Amino acid sequence: MILPDHWLRTCFINRLSFLSCAFHKNTLTTTAMLAIAPSPTTSQFPKTILTPSLWHRRLGHPSIDVTKLVLTKDYVTGTNYTSSFNRDRCVPCLIGKSPQCPFPSNGNRAARVAELLHIDICGPFPTATSNGKKYFLNVLDDCSNVGFTSLLAACFDAFPAYLEVEAHLELVSGHRVLTIRLNNAPEFVAGDMGHHFKEKGIIIQAIAPYTHAQNGKAECYIRTLEDGMQTLLADSGLPASFWGDTVLTIQYLRN
Repeated sequence: MILPDHWLRTCFINRLSFLSCAFHKNTLTTTAMLAIAPSPTTSQFPKTILTPSLWHRRLGHPSIDVTKLVLTKDYVTGTNYTSSFNRDRCVPCLIGKSPQCPFPSNGNRAARVAELLHIDICGPFPTATSNGKKYFLNVLDDCSNVGFTSLLAACFDAFPAYLEVEAHLELVSGHRVLTIRLNNAPEFVAGDMGHHFKEKGIIIQAIAPYTHAQNGKAECYIRTLEDGMQTLLADSGLPASFWGDTVLTIQYLRN
C-alpha cells in the first residue's frame, strides 16, 4: 500500500492482508464527530401532507363518495382532515376496477348472524403467492355483511378454512349456522364438507349451474376483493405474487 510520502507494510495470511496500526484517541474523536455530526435539517422526515388522495389510498381505494363520507362525517376515528374535498381521478382505480351492472336483489336479508352464509371460491390465479396459494375462499355473513377470506393452495383445502369461520361465528353470536348458499362444486357438497353439513343439519341452498346471479351477494363481494386487489397492486407496484396479501388487506378494510 502506498500513500503520499508514506510506506505501509502488511502481512498476508490466506489472501487477507493485515495492517498493524496504532490509533490516537484525540484524532479519532475529532475527525469522527465532524464526519457524522447530525444535521438538524436533514435528519428529520418531511411532514406528510394529508390530502383526500392520500386518505383514498390509505383506505384501500374505495369510491370517491365513500372517501368523502369518511373524511367529512363521523364514520371513523383517527382521520384528521379539515380542508376542502377535491375529486381527483385515481389512475390505479381505473386500472384495477372493471365495474359491471349489479346483480338483482330479492330484498330479503337474514335477521341474525350465522342464519345465512354465502360461500364461494375464487381462482386459480396465474401467479401463486410466496407460500404456494392460488385460490381464496370467501365466507360472507348475510346479516352483518362481515366477510372472512382464507388463502388456499387447492380447492379441497376449503373445508378446514370454513370450520374456523363457523366456529368463530357460532362462538361470537351464540347461534348455530342455519343455512349456506353455494354452488354445486364438489369441494362444497361432496366429501368431508358435504358430510359435515348433513351431520349438523345445515340447509344447503345450491345454485343452478351457470347461474351466478343466484349467489349474487358472494359474487359481488368477490368482485370487490378482486378490484381492490388489482388496484392496490397497481398503486404499490408490487409483483403479482403479492395478490394474497392485498386480498386480505382489502377484506380487513371492508370489515
